[in-house]
Amino acid sequence: MKQSRVMMVGLMISMCLMSSLALAQSKGSAAQSLSGPAKEALMSFENGVRELNAGRDASAVIMFNRAIELDPSRIEYYGNRGFAYLGTKRFDKAAEDFSKTIEMNPLMPEAYYNRGLAYAAMAQYEKAVDDFSMAVEMDPKMTDGFANRALSYTYLKQYDKAWADMHQVETLGGKLNEQAVALLKQSSGRDK
Repeated sequence: MKQSRVMMVGLMISMCLMSSLALAQSKGSAAQSLSGPAKEALMSFENGVRELNAGRDASAVIMFNRAIELDPSRIEYYGNRGFAYLGTKRFDKAAEDFSKTIEMNPLMPEAYYNRGLAYAAMAQYEKAVDDFSMAVEMDPKMTDGFANRALSYTYLKQYDKAWADMHQVETLGGKLNEQAVALLKQSSGRDK
């Protein structure tokens, strides 16, 4: 069960990183219109995104640290550093950064979702369920939120809730992760 938990957490994180990297790439550079520390911060941030895209998570953390040092008011700096921390398996630091994004904008479902990933990676499934629940309450079409809450429920042995969330993913037209479904089937001893 422990090996499958590690594999599933890795899958959750990689799905999360792929969607965040696409978002970061779509923004483009705005550093040209800034000056001074704000410009240097944004350039460090953009370099961090490039490092993150290249899979150099530790280097990305350094870039995001510099951006935050220069301009601690930008929510995206903390969120992206949180992703980099996920990649370096520093899940406690990732949770701290996602908590900071929630503090800065408590109406952002992605921040709760991301912190839920960090908690799940640390096997803090009750906290993960709370965050995934908040995320899907704010965004009822967030299939990844339901899928990852189902996985957390599986580890908490709350199989009825896990199956309900798996069905919700299907209802919303989301794609179920075959490994997560297999784990739930094996753990619950049933097919639905």
